[in-house]
Amino acid sequence: MLDYCTHNHLGFIPWSPLATGDLAKPRGALTRIARQVGTQPAQIALAWLLKKSPVMLPIPGTSKVKHLEENTAAALIELDDSIMKELTNS
Repeated sequence: MLDYCTHNHLGFIPWSPLATGDLAKPRGALTRIARQVGTQPAQIALAWLLKKSPVMLPIPGTSKVKHLEENTAAALIELDDSIMKELTNS
Protein backbone atom coordinates (compact mmCIF):
# COMPACT_ATOMS: atom_id res chain seq x y z
CA MET A 1 0.00 0.00 0.00
CA LEU A 2 2.83 2.40 0.83
CA ASP A 3 4.42 1.77 -2.59
CA TYR A 4 1.09 2.55 -4.28
CA CYS A 5 0.67 5.76 -2.29
CA THR A 6 4.24 6.84 -2.98
CA HIS A 7 3.92 6.13 -6.72
CA ASN A 8 0.63 8.05 -6.93
CA HIS A 9 1.65 10.91 -4.60
CA LEU A 10 -1.03 10.04 -2.07
CA GLY A 11 -0.50 10.73 1.61
CA PHE A 12 -0.05 7.66 3.81
CA ILE A 13 -0.90 7.90 7.50
CA PRO A 14 0.41 4.96 9.55
CA TRP A 15 -1.89 3.78 12.31
CA SER A 16 -0.40 4.10 15.82
CA PRO A 17 3.16 4.46 14.51
CA LEU A 18 4.98 4.40 17.84
CA ALA A 19 3.33 1.76 19.97
CA THR A 20 3.04 -1.49 18.06
CA GLY A 21 5.09 -4.39 16.80
CA ASP A 22 8.45 -5.89 17.68
CA LEU A 23 10.24 -2.59 17.12
CA ALA A 24 8.51 -1.09 20.14
CA LYS A 25 9.67 -3.81 22.55
CA PRO A 26 11.84 -2.50 25.42
CA ARG A 27 14.94 -4.31 24.13
CA GLY A 28 14.09 -3.96 20.44
CA ALA A 29 15.90 -2.28 17.59
CA LEU A 30 14.44 1.16 18.33
CA THR A 31 15.86 1.22 21.84
CA ARG A 32 19.23 -0.10 20.71
CA ILE A 33 19.56 2.40 17.87
CA ALA A 34 18.28 5.30 19.97
CA ARG A 35 21.07 4.65 22.47
CA GLN A 36 23.63 4.62 19.65
CA VAL A 37 22.33 7.86 18.14
CA GLY A 38 21.62 9.59 21.47
CA THR A 39 17.88 10.07 20.98
CA GLN A 40 14.62 8.59 22.17
CA PRO A 41 13.18 5.41 20.59
CA ALA A 42 10.08 7.31 19.45
CA GLN A 43 12.30 9.76 17.59
CA ILE A 44 14.03 6.93 15.75
CA ALA A 45 10.65 5.43 14.83
CA LEU A 46 9.44 8.74 13.42
CA ALA A 47 12.71 9.41 11.57
CA TRP A 48 12.51 5.90 10.05
CA LEU A 49 8.92 6.40 8.89
CA LEU A 50 9.70 9.81 7.41
CA LYS A 51 12.68 8.44 5.48
CA LYS A 52 10.76 5.44 4.11
CA SER A 53 8.57 7.59 1.85
CA PRO A 54 8.01 11.27 1.06
CA VAL A 55 4.25 10.72 1.36
CA MET A 56 4.46 9.30 4.90
CA LEU A 57 2.56 11.38 7.45
CA PRO A 58 2.91 9.83 10.90
CA ILE A 59 0.75 11.51 13.51
CA PRO A 60 2.07 10.63 16.96
CA GLY A 61 -0.26 11.70 19.70
CA THR A 62 1.06 13.52 22.74
CA SER A 63 -0.20 15.63 25.58
CA LYS A 64 3.21 16.92 26.70
CA VAL A 65 5.19 19.76 25.18
CA LYS A 66 8.44 17.84 25.76
CA HIS A 67 7.19 14.96 23.62
CA LEU A 68 5.95 17.36 20.94
CA GLU A 69 9.42 18.90 20.78
CA GLU A 70 11.03 15.43 20.58
CA ASN A 71 8.58 14.37 17.87
CA THR A 72 9.29 17.41 15.70
CA ALA A 73 13.06 17.04 16.23
CA ALA A 74 12.79 13.53 14.77
CA ALA A 75 12.44 15.08 11.31
CA LEU A 76 16.05 16.28 11.60
CA ILE A 77 17.54 12.89 12.46
CA GLU A 78 19.56 11.37 9.62
CA LEU A 79 19.45 7.58 9.51
CA ASP A 80 22.05 5.85 7.37
CA ASP A 81 21.34 2.86 5.14
CA SER A 82 22.53 0.32 7.71
CA ILE A 83 20.12 1.65 10.34
CA MET A 84 17.27 1.75 7.84
CA LYS A 85 17.99 -1.87 6.90
CA GLU A 86 18.12 -2.96 10.55
CA LEU A 87 14.80 -1.29 11.32
CA THR A 88 13.14 -2.62 8.19
CA ASN A 89 14.28 -6.18 8.91
CA SER A 90 13.40 -6.12 12.62
